[in-house]
This record gives sequence, structure tokens and C-alpha cells, in this order.
Amino acid sequence: IHYACAHEVPSYILDLLLREFPDSAKIGDMNGWLPLHVACRRGVTLYELELLLDCYPQAAEQKTDKGSTPIMCAQKGKSKHHNDMVHYLDDFIRRSKESKDKFDFLSFDTWEPPQKLTEVRHRNATARGA
Repeated sequence: IHYACAHEVPSYILDLLLREFPDSAKIGDMNGWLPLHVACRRGVTLYELELLLDCYPQAAEQKTDKGSTPIMCAQKGKSKHHNDMVHYLDDFIRRSKESKDKFDFLSFDTWEPPQKLTEVRHRNATARGA
């Protein structure tokens, strides 16, 4: 995926690769660059940007080993897509934060199925002597 993002492969190739290997969007190189960082530095279409973010939305705020975010990578580029990418990423991050604030009571990182929660409650009640 890094190679596809670094070189001007057709969008349908990136789409195909991400459909077959969606977790590849989460893999950083030896410098901590995710495919999104590479794509933002080179300057890709908004469609290609969306493909990468669909696979790994958290990448929008991930930093490289040297502390660069995807927005910072896009700001350094000079292609015709870079300004659009910066605005798109900024809006994407803002909307993500707003959504998280709305649904803050749901923590998907710690969510457990109801059966397990029932078991935990039972275990806690037993431990308290109830």
C-alpha cells in the first residue's frame, strides 16, 4: 500500500488493494509513516484519501516517528490536491471529534457483549458479598 500511495497508481488499483487488504492501511514503515502519511505527502485525490480513511480513520491523527501528522505532510506538498487534502482532513478530524463527543458514553475500545457485562456484575456482587 505504501508503494501505491507513493507512486501514481490508478485509483482503482488502490481501491482493489485496500478491499483485499484493509488492515494494510494500519501498517507503518520503519519511520512510522502510515500509507495515509505517504499519500498526503505525495498528493492524492480526495477519493483516494477517503479510501485510506475508510480503512483506518484513526490514521488522520497518527504521528510519524518525527511527529508529523497527515495534515502536516499534506501542507508540505505542492500538488494541485494538497490544499483540498488539508481542508478535507481538517474537516474529517473535526467531524470525528464531534461524533465522539456525541457518543462519548459508548467506548468501543472497552465495549463488551452484554453476556460478559452480566458476568462481571455477578462477579462484582459476589466479591462484595451480596
